[in-house]
Amino acid sequence: MLNFVKGGLVSLAAGIPLFLICLSISHSANTRPETATEKPERPSLSKALGKWQQKQYQESINELKAMEQPYGEAGFYQFYFKTFVEQNLNQVFANQPSLPKSCRQQLLFVTGNTQSLAQAERFKQKFNNDPRLASLSICTHELIWFDPETVQCTKNANKNNRLTCNLPLLAQQLKAQQFTHLVLFAENGKANVHNGIMYLDQQDTYDVFVHELAHFSGFVDEYALNADMAKHICQLDEAPNLQFIEPDQGSNLVPARTCDNHPNQAYKKSNRLTFMEYHDVAYIPSEYLAAWRQSLEKQNNPSAHVNFAQFYESQSNVIESQFWRAKYQTYLTQ
Repeated sequence: MLNFVKGGLVSLAAGIPLFLICLSISHSANTRPETATEKPERPSLSKALGKWQQKQYQESINELKAMEQPYGEAGFYQFYFKTFVEQNLNQVFANQPSLPKSCRQQLLFVTGNTQSLAQAERFKQKFNNDPRLASLSICTHELIWFDPETVQCTKNANKNNRLTCNLPLLAQQLKAQQFTHLVLFAENGKANVHNGIMYLDQQDTYDVFVHELAHFSGFVDEYALNADMAKHICQLDEAPNLQFIEPDQGSNLVPARTCDNHPNQAYKKSNRLTFMEYHDVAYIPSEYLAAWRQSLEKQNNPSAHVNFAQFYESQSNVIESQFWRAKYQTYLTQ
């Protein structure tokens, strides 16, 4: 993982962490009731966010400007709200600054609602300061892609309430952006990874993000998969964290629960509970980190470009599918 900060964003980056690590302390003044009622209503963050949810975009920005907090939480929201309004007004969408080529996976965090915006920023900061993942060639873009108009996500009742988002709307907005993988934050639904897109909801923790991040590199869950999933996964020979064939005598591999609903047996590289069995277990064995780095170097797992290409192929849209397939081929050869 590489922590990459853009020079043009120093003032923003310096302001953001304040509201994430500071407690908000309120106090009341000892004013007489008649004096207090004469004062105009003071601008507040909750009022500003409420106006934004009602799509009163400029009124929300004005409310934030009136607050006596040029930095911190109010400044954080004001920056993203102004950026969204200006870009949509001018129909000019600024490109994310490029990340170093040494970043094998380039994560772009994407959301359309304000609560997830703060969540995404917290996860990004934690990831960039997580010593467990410091050796991984994974980078996050400094800015979150915030767009309440085109980022439309729902939970799919036919697929165990797994989150999914409107891909064609998103694809058109992101065509000029540099990324390999997307992390989409939505309101409610089950976390999952499909090819190069991760879906998280507002209840998911940073530990869930790390668990799902490993799926980008081919890691397989170590809890018992359902029969349909096991039928697909347990036919493999191996994954970065698992082996699905009988280990050699004297091997340190131990049985895993992954294929409990399948005739084959899975074996894992650690005799302890890991973050791939229970996401709230922070333990990532050194063997797993080594396998993770190796998988990143091979770069043979799908990127988010595949998601878009497959969608357009299902719609028989040859031009758009070829565009995203070309992006995927570029990713493979980097």
